[in-house]
Amino acid sequence: MKKLLTLPILFFFFSVHAQKWSLKQCIDYALENNLDILQNLYNKDIEEKNLSIAKKERLPSVTGSISNNANFGQNISSIGLINRTDNFNNFIRIGTNVTLYNHKRIQKQIQKSNHDFYASLQNLESTKNIIAIRITELYLNILLNKERVKILESSVLNAQDALRKTIITTEVGTSPLTAKYQAEAELSKQEQELQNARIQVESAIFNLLQSLQLTDKYNYTNFDIENYAIETSALSPYLEDFNGDINKLPQVKSAEYKLHSSEAKIEIEKTNYYPRISLNAGVGINYYQPLIKTYTPGVNEKGQIIQREVKYPTLFQQYKNNFSQQISIAIEVPIFNKGITTLNIEKARLDKKLSEVLLKQKKQDVSAEIQKVLFNIKTNYQKYIAAVKLEKSSKIALDFAQKSYAAGRTSIYDLSTANKNFADAKGSLVQTKYNYLFYIKILSIYGKYQ
Repeated sequence: MKKLLTLPILFFFFSVHAQKWSLKQCIDYALENNLDILQNLYNKDIEEKNLSIAKKERLPSVTGSISNNANFGQNISSIGLINRTDNFNNFIRIGTNVTLYNHKRIQKQIQKSNHDFYASLQNLESTKNIIAIRITELYLNILLNKERVKILESSVLNAQDALRKTIITTEVGTSPLTAKYQAEAELSKQEQELQNARIQVESAIFNLLQSLQLTDKYNYTNFDIENYAIETSALSPYLEDFNGDINKLPQVKSAEYKLHSSEAKIEIEKTNYYPRISLNAGVGINYYQPLIKTYTPGVNEKGQIIQREVKYPTLFQQYKNNFSQQISIAIEVPIFNKGITTLNIEKARLDKKLSEVLLKQKKQDVSAEIQKVLFNIKTNYQKYIAAVKLEKSSKIALDFAQKSYAAGRTSIYDLSTANKNFADAKGSLVQTKYNYLFYIKILSIYGKYQ
């Protein structure tokens, strides 16, 4: 029974351990779960609700009210008599109010809310781009450090091979004992660098998991990424100009919508100079019933004055008899509000000027960023070409040093230096390759806005 339970557990462990995420999976997961994305989604939903509220201001408002009052006490009549006035009152009313004229304030508020809503959409899109670029950088950093591990593993093998040869030559007496110690020190140094490189891989994986907010589920032992095949023949100078439209990038579009919103805010504030006309209408019914018996003077059949009890109609009879309708048109004319309207307009104009500056700043920042990306693509390609040549020459030098050392013509120091130079050349090659790829990815994200 224990064996049967162990099998699915082992299968689950190895399936989790073997799971590899692609770059697309990482980006998609981040876009669905990142807190910055969720915050922008909520902001977008809020602005969408504000837009709906602004549109519904065109509709009339309808309200209903029910009032029940019980009064207790007494008063003195004009002739000095004290009477009880205990009674119960019931009122039911339905009323409506609609704005007939407010100098197009509602329409201008809708325009402002519409601009705010589209600005929130662009903010969301901009945040998605930032997250995608960040995840791409972390993803490629893992691949870069993995390649560095492979390079250093090769260096360790070369150092081990050099140590074996040195031990042989030392034993036969063709090499001094210091050569053996130097070879051992070089191997220890290469092994230390390899261990540091492996730690860098773990650190890079941890950084990606932190950005994905998956540190509670995964770590470097059960999380891995797919290799990203890079065709070196596909690398090109990529000297073409940016084929997208800077004015259509989401961060620029957001600043434009905010500018339009500030312009609409000025027009909204100006409506406070003009009168407001509204129509009010309503219907109502009421019911009245004394809580004590009341009498009124009367004359009986014999001509005698008597007190007769007053009989009030029933609830529904009074509702039928006491049905009322009201309609009115109200005009509110602003006369003096301590200059607050003028100050609000001046404040809105300052906000517009600020939005104009922010738009210009945003365009400058985006333009500078794209120019920097294009420059880095060009320079990293040039560095890559130089690194390819350096790797070839370093490999030739290493082969020559190995053969010379085997023939006893060079020292272990010369062999270690050639091995280090070759490792550095390969490291420089992969560094420039991934830098180039990273900036190409950034340019492809910005280039889709045309």
